[in-house]
Amino acid sequence: MGKNSCKTYFIITGQFDPHKLTKALEIEPFKQHTSTNLRRDGKPFGFCSWCACLCQTYDPIVANQMEKTIEPLLGKEELLQMICQQGNCQLGLSVVPHVYVDEPSPCLAPSHKVMNFCLQTGTELDIDLYTYNSDDE
Repeated sequence: MGKNSCKTYFIITGQFDPHKLTKALEIEPFKQHTSTNLRRDGKPFGFCSWCACLCQTYDPIVANQMEKTIEPLLGKEELLQMICQQGNCQLGLSVVPHVYVDEPSPCLAPSHKVMNFCLQTGTELDIDLYTYNSDDE
């Protein structure tokens, strides 16, 4: 088994009540915070964050992971647009690959299904790539 890994998830940031968002979307987040929650340095975040639909099952065709992430959100595009307008929110599809240089490189291109979802909802695709040498553990 290779050393590469990747996680994908959906994130909403802005000014909203995370509990109302969870209820409206009928999806449980794996992580959330409100604008008044404190950062490590003791200062408030100043914005709300809601993260859900986490996929950590690595697939070298990362579009497959992206599709698993957006699957629970399909059919909720209009609701997501409304949530964005009401809470001055940003939607994001986060892709976080960890790639070792001596391993086969993953394909990070989104599928048409993912691109259509992102266009319909105004979701930004964020790829945060981490690369490692073969001797890094």
